[in-house]
Amino acid sequence: MIQSHHAVTLAAIIMLNACNTEEQASHNAGNGYSVEWLTDHTDYGEKIHEMGRSCLWESDRIELGLSRFTAAVGPNVYQDEDNEEPDFYTVDVEFGHEEGSTVLFERNLHISDLPDNFASLKATEVITFDRKTRRVDFRIGDNKFSYTIPESRIANKP
Repeated sequence: MIQSHHAVTLAAIIMLNACNTEEQASHNAGNGYSVEWLTDHTDYGEKIHEMGRSCLWESDRIELGLSRFTAAVGPNVYQDEDNEEPDFYTVDVEFGHEEGSTVLFERNLHISDLPDNFASLKATEVITFDRKTRRVDFRIGDNKFSYTIPESRIANKP
């Protein structure tokens, strides 16, 4: 979870209600800026990854507008097996920052629950993003998982 580590300077706060304002401010977050989440922002589903097993996520991602948010999809392959067969599939939404990124939304699915050849689809074939409502949809066969990008404030670090 990302939280502001410094007091927010009120004069420097950029409110992020309009999509274009949010995208521009969010794009500049990091490098001297902090983020304060104004709404609930994390949503994680069932964890399928077996702890202690090294796993490679072969993800494909798209940027969500001009913001620091990305959405990604792809199969995961355990590295301790002698094959390249996917073991499970993950979809997520992440917020990028100067230390890397933070997962805000994640769903993991068993490969057996996916339509045939689904694991090989590109992100653009699975993900849609509505800039006006800030909603990201992942379509997986007959199922749809949705996440709304949270409201936030970007502020200068003192």
